[in-house]
Amino acid sequence: MDLWDANEKELEIEYELEVERAYGIPYGKYINRMDTKYFDSDEYRQAFQLLTPDRELNECIYKYSKQSILDNWGTDKESMFLIDADSKDLIASIERNEDKISLGITYTKEFREALDKAILQGIKIVAVHNHPNGYPPSLDDISKAVENHYRVAIVAGSNGLVYKYHNNITLENKYRQAVRFMIQYLYENNQLKNCFSGNTKNNQTTGH
Repeated sequence: MDLWDANEKELEIEYELEVERAYGIPYGKYINRMDTKYFDSDEYRQAFQLLTPDRELNECIYKYSKQSILDNWGTDKESMFLIDADSKDLIASIERNEDKISLGITYTKEFREALDKAILQGIKIVAVHNHPNGYPPSLDDISKAVENHYRVAIVAGSNGLVYKYHNNITLENKYRQAVRFMIQYLYENNQLKNCFSGNTKNNQTTGH
């Protein structure tokens, strides 16, 4: 590592620490990941017990949260699982290595079709995906939760934190367009250029 790279890395680490201090929670790619054994522990499992009033659904969310973390351990890849909240069946998933990109989710053609079908059928969709860096839900995560009509969405961090967010009808009616404009603004001003990397495939769209 040359001096330029070393200085750049120091600035990047300092930025991470500033963000962590601002949010008051431990996350970011410079944190120590939990030991993988933690995700099999009762303590981690208990974090899911009160996510919803449905115990069976909570167990299902725990199962796919743990899978998304451990399947991508030591990488910057993400997996996603869509669950039918009533039947607990798996609607669709992004879990094959060839379908994954770095620090983001690509919707395969099959995934998009299954999601669209579930929306048309009025299925209560629960979305689960991992954040390798332990970050909270992104602006895009929240926007997609609204756009895709997720009843509940979960982000499972490699730092052991679990984040829950909703498809809030207030956001749908009053703020949906504002969220879209913000995302568009960030892209147009190259403020998101380093957030996603990797190659997308044909017949895929990006998003969470």
